[in-house]
Amino acid sequence: VEPEQITTPSRVPGAENDATGTVRGRWVDRERIKAAFRAPPDENPVRILVATDAASEGLNLQDHCRYLIHWEIPWNPNKMEQRNGRVDRHGQKAQDVFCHHFVYQGWEDQQFLDVVVDKVRTQRADLGSVGDVIAAQVEQALRGERAFIQSPDDRRRRLRDEIRSEVVTQDRIRALQHELSRARRVWHLYPDTLRLVLDEALHLVNHPGLEPVEDPDRASTGWLLRSLPDAWAECRPFITDARGRLLKLVFDEQLARDRKDATLIHLDHPLMKRALAVFRANLWSVGLHESHQLARVSYRVLADRELDRPAVLLVSRLVAISRLGHKLHEELLVTGGEIQEESIRPLEPDRLQELLDLDGQHPPLPSGIAQLLRRFFPAHERQLGSALEGQVKERDKELRSQLRRRGTEEAGQVRALIDERVKEIEKRIKTMEKGMGGFQLELFDTVERDQFQRDLSWLKGRSEQLTRERETEPVAVKERYVLRDDPRAFPLCLLYLLPESLVGGGR
Repeated sequence: VEPEQITTPSRVPGAENDATGTVRGRWVDRERIKAAFRAPPDENPVRILVATDAASEGLNLQDHCRYLIHWEIPWNPNKMEQRNGRVDRHGQKAQDVFCHHFVYQGWEDQQFLDVVVDKVRTQRADLGSVGDVIAAQVEQALRGERAFIQSPDDRRRRLRDEIRSEVVTQDRIRALQHELSRARRVWHLYPDTLRLVLDEALHLVNHPGLEPVEDPDRASTGWLLRSLPDAWAECRPFITDARGRLLKLVFDEQLARDRKDATLIHLDHPLMKRALAVFRANLWSVGLHESHQLARVSYRVLADRELDRPAVLLVSRLVAISRLGHKLHEELLVTGGEIQEESIRPLEPDRLQELLDLDGQHPPLPSGIAQLLRRFFPAHERQLGSALEGQVKERDKELRSQLRRRGTEEAGQVRALIDERVKEIEKRIKTMEKGMGGFQLELFDTVERDQFQRDLSWLKGRSEQLTRERETEPVAVKERYVLRDDPRAFPLCLLYLLPESLVGGGR
């Protein structure tokens, strides 16, 4: 399928004139072709998709396709199963899926390929998928390192190793899921937060913002972005379908699942990247440009049940830099407490975070209240600065301990990887010297013997290099986690919180 057959434009303006744009244009081409193929037949004429093995993983093509033809049979049965899995998967509307491959009469490898196909079919029927057991056997048989048929003891040993590896993998997945949940909690990476960030960024560039659209079929709300700011034009291909129709923007992966009329907005989405760039430009600006509209000091009026005394919060950005100049850590610190005229009574960190997360109003302040805040601010500034300095010192100790631990753990992982690689190379060297040495090497012509010796020499040199790196690399890894200076805190914004009764009273 050529990109020009698709009914909507597929090129990014200017993509043909620079290398980065060309790569992006090709990626957009592929995305539009995929979207056209996944569209209903009455919406797009693209019904046949020709692809290399680049399409064998990660694509969901089961919407309207249930026929797959293997132009050739891969040596690795896993690849064959991955291809089939593009259409034979959850969400397939048709009852049966048909996968075909060609048969070559008189081809000497046909008998072996038939064995591969039979193994795939049998393994899938028994286990539901093709594991590494079959793949390893096929590849070793092709290299002449072993007979294709294994003994029962070999198969049992291989299965035990695979089960043990699967257990380790599942533990790693659980650990990563826990880390992901923790990151979402710490950084407030929730659907409502992401939507708010995008909507506020649009308002900062004088855009009306997101338009809510009720979805009665799913009892949920999507959002439309009917127009884009001029500087965001390159984001349009990511919010339209193959026919150029606007997609609903959703921020929850559950709402985006199995939907063709919606696109999931996440941190790496082009729209979110644009939104974060807007906030970043405003954050470090001094208000000299008309697009810089983000204030550093503000106030919020809360209901009396949420706040009975005025409070002040200082939000700062803590940054830790390594000796090599790399940013090792970044976080937001919240400092503050209740206001008692010129003094501040500190509050616990959890209470400060709770106050920061509360929604409030922003009505005009009575002149008396504004004058008092201005008069008290110099004293508040000194106390907040002193409290922030104490927070930074405390975090400095914790960070250095955490970074040392990370450096030690990563150094151990690097050492283990090098040891594993050295073992693989040494095993390969022994296999080459045993299998191709002596009389058998004499059967090769001069070019083949020279290439064999070069390969063997390279492997030996690589083994020696890794052995040296086993001592130097872990030290270098630890060095990456050593701080250059003490962590530094940059004040970002100051927020006064006022109870509703105080503002209403006008005192």
